[in-house]
Amino acid sequence: MKLAISHRSTRIAWAMLPGILLLLSCHRAEAQYIKRWLDVGSYQHWYSEAGANSEDQLGSQWPAIFGDKATLHHSDAIWVSVDNWTDEQGKTWPHKIAHKGPRVMGFGELWAHGMTMSSRFEDPEVYVDNQLTFGQPATVDEVVVDMKADRMLEHTVNFLNGITMTRRILAFSNEYHDNYHVLEYTFQNTGNIDGDEEAEFPDRTLEGVYFFFSKRWGTSREASGMLGNGAKWGRENMFDAVWPGKPNMPDPNIDFRAQYGWLGDDPDFNLWDDIGAPALRNGSNSDRADTLGRLVGWQFHGTVVVHADGAAHAPDVSLEDDPAQPRTMVWYSSDDDVLDYGQTAFNEQQQQAEWELISGKLFEGNPRPVPTHAEVIVPNRDYAHPPAESNPQLDTPGGHKQGMGFGPYTMEPGQVVRIVIARGASGLSIDAAVQIGQAYKRLWRAGNDYGDIEYDANGDGVIDPQKEVMDKNEWVMTGRDSLFQTFRRAIANYKSGYEIPKPPLPPRRFQVHSGVDAITLEWEPYPGEMPQAWEIWRTQNTHEGAIENGRRYELVYTAGPNETSYEDTEVSRGVSYYYYIQAVGEINTDPTGLTPTGVPLKSNRYYMQTYDPAILKREPGSGLEAARVVPNPYNLTSAENVRWPDQQDKIGFLNIPGDATIQIYTERGQLIETIRHTDGSGDAYWDLTTSANQLVVSGLYLAVIKDNQSGDHVVRKFVIIR
Repeated sequence: MKLAISHRSTRIAWAMLPGILLLLSCHRAEAQYIKRWLDVGSYQHWYSEAGANSEDQLGSQWPAIFGDKATLHHSDAIWVSVDNWTDEQGKTWPHKIAHKGPRVMGFGELWAHGMTMSSRFEDPEVYVDNQLTFGQPATVDEVVVDMKADRMLEHTVNFLNGITMTRRILAFSNEYHDNYHVLEYTFQNTGNIDGDEEAEFPDRTLEGVYFFFSKRWGTSREASGMLGNGAKWGRENMFDAVWPGKPNMPDPNIDFRAQYGWLGDDPDFNLWDDIGAPALRNGSNSDRADTLGRLVGWQFHGTVVVHADGAAHAPDVSLEDDPAQPRTMVWYSSDDDVLDYGQTAFNEQQQQAEWELISGKLFEGNPRPVPTHAEVIVPNRDYAHPPAESNPQLDTPGGHKQGMGFGPYTMEPGQVVRIVIARGASGLSIDAAVQIGQAYKRLWRAGNDYGDIEYDANGDGVIDPQKEVMDKNEWVMTGRDSLFQTFRRAIANYKSGYEIPKPPLPPRRFQVHSGVDAITLEWEPYPGEMPQAWEIWRTQNTHEGAIENGRRYELVYTAGPNETSYEDTEVSRGVSYYYYIQAVGEINTDPTGLTPTGVPLKSNRYYMQTYDPAILKREPGSGLEAARVVPNPYNLTSAENVRWPDQQDKIGFLNIPGDATIQIYTERGQLIETIRHTDGSGDAYWDLTTSANQLVVSGLYLAVIKDNQSGDHVVRKFVIIR
């Protein structure tokens, strides 16, 4: 059953217009293709209607609360190859390959036909001070109430060699399944080689068909602030692969085919052991104050094969998964001139080189080459303690890519091939990354890079010496087991027909209001929804969580099922606060999809996350004479208790009228910023940035504070010391 959504789409479209325009301007060539953000859970991703993302279009994020800092990839690609293909001019190509990505746009090689986002329920709304708040723009086009997934993207692409691809991308809000997306591909021999509806070659049988997917992972953009810019491009990434029967597997019981990666050791970085990327200094892609030792590059990421047909078949026929697919599971240089630059479907020599990669011929006939990239770097597979000479870059400063090639297939007219993969990420929890990173910092200061660290991983209050005492690198490598668990859950979810237990719905609307005496939270359930309870979680300073509190959110209130509001009075004036609310369901008894039982399921926090601050405010000043600037002087080196705790660069104008204009001048009389204060409170704040987005320097400044109701004004001097 489908319900059209119009009022929501129209309202949010205006709110998101500036962000959408910014995104479209990031890459002019990519503007031809629609891109949609899939934002249900902790794993989030941009998807292009063309089937793959260009290299500079930042992709997957995990944990998504960290935004671009947690970006895990820089490009992906889909190549569709057909042998002995004759074009409209009568020329026969030994291999005709249509490309999208990693560096080619696909113009003239594929035609996209739009992209639709569906949801299982109407898109919830989150407001802070009456303004929509969101991390990335995402708009639901239609509601499909009987849909198994919580969100789904769907689109169709025609390739120039006569194959039409339909792709569905499914996301789930169940917290045990929210860190992966399932990508269902259906490839059909339609004979349509362009963007119209007419099939130019409806009766042609296609031979030697391959579908090749590649990925350039970057692990953690935030880690590049610690290790150097190359980290975000995957320069130090380690890549491994597993499949049943592969020699030297980390777990002999592995029953799936997957490629995965993580941040390895940078041989050029010698300040401390860099596996996991401990934040021990200020980094360009991390907060300047975040030097407490938190790990910022602990994520594992990868792709698992969920289902692959072994042969083409009629659309109404289903085949069992073929363990021989993908035929190729390869890794290759990101800087290879032949394979990664200037791909075109109109250069026969280059098409031959690409086919050799896709088919595995490039690897001396070994389509699943062993040793893998990681095994070449660390032959004994002790990835927690790589040899000093290990270098993930090998022969390329730009790192490597992973690729999977499915085929070769013979496809008669109208036949299809179905391929289902899941992409996701996992690893240590945020709390573990903080606690283990800080423990490592203490050991490192004492000259010990590999000392034992205790961490209560299962939260039972008891340290298991066999499982919960390891050095920092060994803790990081446990993320591989977490990723494998993610892979198994994705496969089990698919095999169940996506019948995993569904958590309760979030509120239909969540509103946070900055007040004078309290920050007020109000929520509205969907009709008929009655959870067991509502949990309200809060942090301060940034939506990512306070650095000083280990990036944690704290549970501040548990509301009864019938409550719909809460006044938060345990807050300080002038500090930024961020919230999310979760509906708590009954104890889960359904293990479908390897979902844990014996615990309650909760609505996903990302539906109800605020990304803009709420601030406890003062009553408006009774007169301009009471207006003051705090702190004054502002000194960047001062102790935190004499600066605002939520932001280093911040000055407050207090006891001002509720409707006022503040103009800030340099000592020489240059106007550098104008603040229009109209919210009726007695506070306004400035981030020490000019209207030209320049950080101000040390000096004497003047603030002209005007009461817009009376027309009176007052001048306050203040000093900035850097």
